[in-house]
Amino acid sequence: MMTPEEREVALKQMTAAKDEFYKWAVNVRNHPFIEFAGLMHEYIQIARGAQEEGIDFSDATAHHEIALPIKNFQADYLGEKFDCIFGPMFRQNPEAWEIFKRRMEGRDA
Repeated sequence: MMTPEEREVALKQMTAAKDEFYKWAVNVRNHPFIEFAGLMHEYIQIARGAQEEGIDFSDATAHHEIALPIKNFQADYLGEKFDCIFGPMFRQNPEAWEIFKRRMEGRDA
């Protein structure tokens, strides 16, 4: 667990890491790869919202069964980014899509 002050530092460092990743990703010139910066950005926004509510985002994962609050527009944005990166792959392979969905529901593939 982190203190609120440590989480503030982490948010700044996460933003710096995302910005650096974006610079490198643009140089790679691979659009789906660049989209990962958008995923990171939205995660940071969600973590920032949690921080504002006094929630420790540092261990919020399926491994710890801790959920962060997410707004509907954020879920929509994440869906758009995932679709941009992975959508064509899953539409081509429906079985893989079913495996992915089971994992997202917290079930074994």
